[in-house]
Amino acid sequence: MKKKKIFYMLLPVLAISGMCVFSACDAKQTPETVNGASDKGCDNILISVPIWRDKWVNEKHFNLLLDAEVDLVVAVTGVENETFDTSRHMLAMASKTKRSDGRMIKVLVHSRAMTDEILDYTEEEIQEMLSEFKGHEALGGYHIVDEPYNVQPFTRVEKIIKNYDPERIADINFLPGMAYGSYKNFYGVVDDYLKVMGDDTSYLSFDNYPFPQGEGAVNESDLFGNFEAIRKAGLENDVPTAFYLQAVGGFNNSYRKPDEGTLRYHTSAALAYGFKWLKYWSWFVPDYGTDPAVTYNDYSDAIIGKDGEPTEMYAVASKLHKEIHNVGTILAKSDASLVYHTGAKSKCVEYEKIPSQFFIRPDADEYAILSVFTHKTTGEQYLMIVNKDMTAKQNMKFHLENIDSLTEIDKTKPGGVLRDDGVQKGTLCISLDPGDFAFYKINGTVSITEEKQEEKGENLLSTAKIKASASESGNGWFIHNAFDGRNYSMAASKGWKISSEGEQWLEFDLGEIHKFNRLNIYPAGTAENCGAGFPTKFGIYVSEDGIKWTLLQENDHIPKPEYTVPSFLLEETQSRFVRIVLEGNFDGFELAELKLFYDEGAYETEKTLYQAPVVTEGENIAIGKTPFASGSAYESNIDKWGLAYINDGSKMGMESDKKETNGWMSNAVTNIKDPTFVGINLGNVYKINRVDVYPRKSGEYFPVDFDVQISLDGRNWKTVAERRNESETPKGRMIEFAPVEARYVRILSVKLCGKYVDFAQGYLMQLSEIEIFAVK
Repeated sequence: MKKKKIFYMLLPVLAISGMCVFSACDAKQTPETVNGASDKGCDNILISVPIWRDKWVNEKHFNLLLDAEVDLVVAVTGVENETFDTSRHMLAMASKTKRSDGRMIKVLVHSRAMTDEILDYTEEEIQEMLSEFKGHEALGGYHIVDEPYNVQPFTRVEKIIKNYDPERIADINFLPGMAYGSYKNFYGVVDDYLKVMGDDTSYLSFDNYPFPQGEGAVNESDLFGNFEAIRKAGLENDVPTAFYLQAVGGFNNSYRKPDEGTLRYHTSAALAYGFKWLKYWSWFVPDYGTDPAVTYNDYSDAIIGKDGEPTEMYAVASKLHKEIHNVGTILAKSDASLVYHTGAKSKCVEYEKIPSQFFIRPDADEYAILSVFTHKTTGEQYLMIVNKDMTAKQNMKFHLENIDSLTEIDKTKPGGVLRDDGVQKGTLCISLDPGDFAFYKINGTVSITEEKQEEKGENLLSTAKIKASASESGNGWFIHNAFDGRNYSMAASKGWKISSEGEQWLEFDLGEIHKFNRLNIYPAGTAENCGAGFPTKFGIYVSEDGIKWTLLQENDHIPKPEYTVPSFLLEETQSRFVRIVLEGNFDGFELAELKLFYDEGAYETEKTLYQAPVVTEGENIAIGKTPFASGSAYESNIDKWGLAYINDGSKMGMESDKKETNGWMSNAVTNIKDPTFVGINLGNVYKINRVDVYPRKSGEYFPVDFDVQISLDGRNWKTVAERRNESETPKGRMIEFAPVEARYVRILSVKLCGKYVDFAQGYLMQLSEIEIFAVK
């Protein structure tokens, strides 16, 4: 795990979020087309290269990039990007090397301040920092941050930048999927990000390097688990996708240098999954660390060698880029609607095998990816076939049914030209080099969705396009989980959760006008925890255009549900756009499912999973309840730090606890007497008489002075115990007091430990566990 963590932290990568204002195009196209843009993404597939050293910013290398049809260079965090100086040089060099036909390299600017400090900047400070670049002819956008584990705080920054310079890219990149524990969680995290960003993002990106040592070796689970999660989120939110391409070997000999077959396979597979932005890691040999010589020697040559000259892969990449751009005018405007794998060696659970009734069938054991694309404007359909063998040429045969024919698109000519001799009927025979692809226009129609009639009681929200104000985004709490048809919480799908005070909202585009008259809000949690964090208020609004909203109904006093699902009869209404505003207590709210439907005048009440609490003497009632806090400096499923670990049963990382999690660390404050707290929402009122508090395993960062406080409503607090002059002794504290009724219990720091934490830039509290005990 440690090795993987280092891998995540050291590889500087980028993502693309924002409207693109330039297009990757063939050199023969006009300057107007080169710089043209659509309202969502670019007119062609984009190819980019990162730069972290000023030594690469010169006429020689920028001309090599232009000759290879690279479209964009990105300033990324490194020892020479502490300030914007390298970005300024990149912009100047891009202008200097501008070609006579109008083609030029575009630049994403960056300095370390955008990663380390920007979350604390006001809107005015962010605009002032970027003002010198706005309007520059070579400006492509702004690289904000690479691999934030929790991206939600950066959505504010991205929206500010998009509002300030809407025609440029605001750039954020995600960690690989397994950093979040599973590809299912990864999908939830990126989907939440897109729903919170709404229309303010244009590209969704991540990084992963799936080619270890060994000829033809590939980690298919990583490659296609990530690809599918990103493809699905991009399609459902109508956002183009981007990824980082492995083009160098090394990193403690973990990864091989890709040869031509591997590089072709990585790009071909990405195109088959609908990616619109291909970004190199790396074009130049990495030497970005605190000791550049060490990282430099750890890597192989890349597209450019250690001597600064093009390697044998430069010609390969240049030819590949030209082919991609030639068909990219179609691919950039088409969705990868269906993706299937064929062949006996296609065994990974992260992708789908070709269905038995598909329009194209392999003749034998063809080892391939088959993707159906749908053009977003014309509706025309296309087929891509990828040779999954990176080491050998394949002669493949396929049988065609239920379409008229296929016409091959010529990769050697710009603009998606159909080959005169490329029409195939009945049988398709092709020969593909290692990792290569072929692209065809489908003459006919392939069904990509199932037709179905709207049924009585159908949840109109489950198929809507959704925007949201915020989300917990982790530990089973994701926006899409509130519309997945699971009316009750379960480990993998708890619902939607907000952990902050105040109103939050969800907006729905139902696609067309629908009739409805009832809203059900299903409580999250099970047994005695069911409904513990239920919203206290809601309002539902409707709109004809998604801009001007009219209040339909509101309820300011929703009682905590117990045995019956809260169902609200609405005035019968027809609308396409719906907004639901919810509010909870000081610690937010949670729900398992939202259902908006038309009941046709008949509705049967539904039961919840609530069970009245049963108190057992000596039982820790904090287990499984909902924690809350003043904030968290660090959340990581890998390192086992986070709010969810404060009441998971693991005390001080003891082996006897089996889980061996670390616990929670507070938000950082600048004064040790600033209020800092963590607590538990018990969900129900209990009579308690003891709270046990455990430090982290080393005992460090335990508060010097703290109070144990209780509340019935989460707003009015009463101190039931005080502890003063505590040391950093690595042992638990048992705190007893007279029995008192409480629903909320918190540990409030009166005075923190005086150790300053550099990475958090302040003082903080760390605890491994809170236990609460009730009396009968």
